[in-house]
Amino acid sequence: MQRIYFIVGLLCTGFGLWISSGATIRYFFSPYEFFSTINLAGLGVVGLVLAIGIFSWLKSGSLRSGKVAWFFVGAAISWMAWTISNAVVYRAKDYTKHWPTHDRESAPEWMSNAKGRRLGNYRWLAPADSSNASALIELYGPKFNGLPGFLIEDENGDGSVDSILISDSAHRTFEFDDKNGDGVFDTYEYTTGFDPDSKSYRDDNMDGQYDFRLGPGRVMAVFIDSQWRDVVFKDGKSFVELEGKVTPVEVFPAVKLMTKE
Repeated sequence: MQRIYFIVGLLCTGFGLWISSGATIRYFFSPYEFFSTINLAGLGVVGLVLAIGIFSWLKSGSLRSGKVAWFFVGAAISWMAWTISNAVVYRAKDYTKHWPTHDRESAPEWMSNAKGRRLGNYRWLAPADSSNASALIELYGPKFNGLPGFLIEDENGDGSVDSILISDSAHRTFEFDDKNGDGVFDTYEYTTGFDPDSKSYRDDNMDGQYDFRLGPGRVMAVFIDSQWRDVVFKDGKSFVELEGKVTPVEVFPAVKLMTKE
């Protein structure tokens, strides 16, 4: 029986060392995975403490010896270490901390105080404030760059979704917006990418016809009379040319104008 205890002790010790060192190495190479690898470190602590308890048991030579108490103390310490490790790993943190400055400035504010989980190949982020309905779901790991991904935004933190953005690995995006918080999408926008020649198209009334276009570059256009018309700005107002006349037009949101009623 003592030989069995000895083998179990060796396995616990080896498993604990392997898991602890592996988790530590993964943390330094990929700190974003800390919230998952800390659990592996917790397993390592459990293995090491249980191993100490088992060897103390073996050394005592008798179940009646007071040294066997070390085994139960080890179990209690392991449980405490596991609880503390989970509390540390699931605490709210700034997930934009290691991002470039430009990305930090454009990131939603809630990401600087968010909680994260990893499920399979996906990482889920959500605000620490449970009243905010925002969330980020993205592919995560050495083979992925976070895309495809989904960004759900509750811009005013009132618990209702204001927009849902879907992005693929080519950085093409679809964004659906709920302007009045009634749970029904009011507009959607499609963007062809992030490069200078990319374009964005917006449908302001969900009728299947784009009303506004941005790009390439900073060129803006609205769709009137079945054709795109470039927008020009003057004195803070926007205009388009219709039948040889300069006509004011709203572009946010775009208003469809007809030259013939």
